[in-house]
Amino acid sequence: MKTSNFRHRLRDGDTLLGTIVTLPMAATAEVLTEVG
Repeated sequence: MKTSNFRHRLRDGDTLLGTIVTLPMAATAEVLTEVG
């Protein structure tokens, strides 16, 4: 999903499900993608 699209939908109040990952290591984010 494009960031601009995400921001627009968030501002519009759409229901968005998921995880916003702000981690310093890409490997940790990759593990989270494997978990689901």
